[in-house]
Amino acid sequence: MVWAGLIQARHGTGPTDSPDDDRTAALLAALVRQNAELLAEIKRLLARIAELEAKLVQPPKTPDNSSLAPSRGQKVNAEPPAAKPQRKGRPGVTRKLAETPDVTRRLYAESCACGAVFGEAGQELAKECDHIDIPPIRPITTGIELLRATCSCCKARVTASAPADMPEGTPFGQVARWASRRSSRTCTAARWSATSG
Repeated sequence: MVWAGLIQARHGTGPTDSPDDDRTAALLAALVRQNAELLAEIKRLLARIAELEAKLVQPPKTPDNSSLAPSRGQKVNAEPPAAKPQRKGRPGVTRKLAETPDVTRRLYAESCACGAVFGEAGQELAKECDHIDIPPIRPITTGIELLRATCSCCKARVTASAPADMPEGTPFGQVARWASRRSSRTCTAARWSATSG
């Protein structure tokens, strides 16, 4: 804008109602001001360039000439770290599949993503695995009936004795008693009922 005004004043293309000398003086003053600002900017940029170039020739920072920790310094006679020997690979170990599974389920591919449908014929085994589960634990309840008879000689009533492995007084067997001591589950007890006769 300043240059355009100066050219107009110099070639006489500006407005004719203002004096050329006043206009030229104002334009020159503006140019001098702008030139001084640009020179100051150039001077500042040249100083910054010199500062950065001076940093490039400085020695690298070490614990001796800076505040770097001693562990960050370069070792004088240190040998380069030796390459670690590569470890030998080991063969993978997986659990063997059951030789005689209780149940075998054979699943066939049914259809392709494109919509084609497959039949069972011609399909080959791709993967196999075992699914192992523990069946639900169900108690085995044994009903015990103790019978009695009346002696024909002395008329005494004699009741049969409970088996040694299932004594009277507790409805639980040995394993159930062991489990009930270590478990907080409530077990339903069956009652002994004495039949009168």
